[in-house]
Amino acid sequence: MHQDKTGVTGSIGAFDDSWKIRAHEARQNYYAVGAPTNQIMMSFKNQWEVYRRFLGAAQALGPRSLEPGSGRGSISCYFAAAGFDAYLLDTSAEILRVAEDIFRENGLSARFVCADCLAMPFPDGFFDTVVHCGLLEHFEDYRAPLVEQWRVLKPGGVIIATIVPEKRSVQTLFSFVNRGLAAVHRVLARIGMVRSVGKEEKKSLYRSSHGSSPYVAALTALGARIEYQGGIFPVPSFSYSPAFPFTLMPRPIERALVFLWSGVLVLRRLLWPRRHPWMCSEKWGQHVLVVARKPLSV
Repeated sequence: MHQDKTGVTGSIGAFDDSWKIRAHEARQNYYAVGAPTNQIMMSFKNQWEVYRRFLGAAQALGPRSLEPGSGRGSISCYFAAAGFDAYLLDTSAEILRVAEDIFRENGLSARFVCADCLAMPFPDGFFDTVVHCGLLEHFEDYRAPLVEQWRVLKPGGVIIATIVPEKRSVQTLFSFVNRGLAAVHRVLARIGMVRSVGKEEKKSLYRSSHGSSPYVAALTALGARIEYQGGIFPVPSFSYSPAFPFTLMPRPIERALVFLWSGVLVLRRLLWPRRHPWMCSEKWGQHVLVVARKPLSV
């Protein structure tokens, strides 16, 4: 685990190294203007469709969104395209430059801020929406980033937190597929049919195993009204990289998997018509989603 200068155990200083280790993956653009062409694009597009259900009054003219720990800012692309004044904040100047390139390539605009999410350079009540994917699980003291997010959130605004803990899920249930794909890939790499890839190192990043309950308790203590607590991402990610299952495979395979998972989502929509098919039980979902609204009276 890493301990930064504030004394909070987490991974603030380690994120930059992590992006450098995954340099090729970090430069991928996962924003889909039309139909998604790979599993990760499909994930972000469905996340955006779920998030949009909770924006409510935040979709008024000129709303501001903040993505702390933004990385390349894939989800913020959707906010910017929907008319939000999008702010991306990360401690890594390098990954923010990647995000700027991605936004420019897609004809989108945003503000890119290199800063610590525990001491953000914004006034109180500045944002209508605070959204992040895969941030809170990297903090042992997860209350600290939540308190800071609550500070910069407007009354009536919403925090949308997608957490990626170390837990059993649909991904672990199908982990044997990724191990098999990895074995096949190694054989093909030895005979020169595919490019060999290095081993991804993730040991520098602290990751919790918390479900939604501790985050809900922390937000409730701040005065939040919880609008959703449960799972998200109900299908596995198939890849030849068990260590980082978001590593993309060849395009024809990715397109075939998108077609397969789209069929699964159609079936889920028929079975549970009142909720988005990307939403699921917390036990089954790869990720955990918590949506919390700040009361107008605050």
